[in-house]
Amino acid sequence: MAAEHGDQLIGIARSIRVWQEQQRPAVSDNQMIRRFPALGSDKTYRKLRNGDLESLNPSQHLPKYRGVWAAIEALIGAAAAEQIYEDLQPALETNLAAGSLIPQRGKKRLLIIEGPSGAGKTESLKLIAARFTGLVVQVEAHEGWRSAAGALRDILLAVDPRKKREDLPSSTADLMDATIMALGEGNHVLTIDEGHHMGAPVLNVLKTLLNRTRCHIIVAAIGTLWRKLAARSWEEARQLVFNRLHDRVILGPPSQTDVELFLSRRIPSLNGGDWRRAVPVIADHAGRSGNYAFLRDLSDRANQSDEEPAATDLIRWASELKALHER
Repeated sequence: MAAEHGDQLIGIARSIRVWQEQQRPAVSDNQMIRRFPALGSDKTYRKLRNGDLESLNPSQHLPKYRGVWAAIEALIGAAAAEQIYEDLQPALETNLAAGSLIPQRGKKRLLIIEGPSGAGKTESLKLIAARFTGLVVQVEAHEGWRSAAGALRDILLAVDPRKKREDLPSSTADLMDATIMALGEGNHVLTIDEGHHMGAPVLNVLKTLLNRTRCHIIVAAIGTLWRKLAARSWEEARQLVFNRLHDRVILGPPSQTDVELFLSRRIPSLNGGDWRRAVPVIADHAGRSGNYAFLRDLSDRANQSDEEPAATDLIRWASELKALHER
């Protein structure tokens, strides 16, 4: 069994190394270890990928390396399925903010990501989850989050998936105590998508969790709705914004650089340079009609063509999509 664990561990370490060497810009060993602490020390990571198990316990390291590889596979899968690119502006901004948030140990452990629909909020949360593997607990707010109890049930089940919804406490106070106990002393990162669904009582839930646990909280929301919520629940929002907020990232429409990067990767038939003349028009349409979601739709339309799209084709399709969006 020990030999089998050793072979598996070495194989995973080498797969991780292959992925590391494929990254552009290049990722150093130190950067890998900061990104995936479960790799252990630089020496451990180097020995394992070189097939050296001397003085190492494979059974101890194997679960950790499996976790790292699972996170990398999730990142690869998400990028393939959703066309998530780490070098686009939403990912760069949110990754920078999250990297600054996680080491915080004081009161200010809340990060808010704002942006319109299609601006990359959900995709950015997925990248954060993949980056901080083992730390992130993901939940999505919904209409049931108008109440504290509704939010706490979802958070508790996400933190401790072994629990069953029907066995959870009925009172808000007991739910809060159970959630705090589940979070314990761990350095969890709670990510909340669709945060604009939160009611005023849930703002107090977040404040209490920040006060009574070591967790960090990242909320992604449509900016206008979040501001409306803050205006209606000023006292609760004031406590969070002024006393607990580490940073606030506001995502905007795709830049022309992002448009060019996105389309060049998503549409394989774009080989020449003529199509780039369409980028300014497409960027303008995207900013008014769905942002990165608009670019995904445009890419899908272009990939239906049997020939390499010209700039005029891309502009025509973009105009058609914009007209559909405005109906």
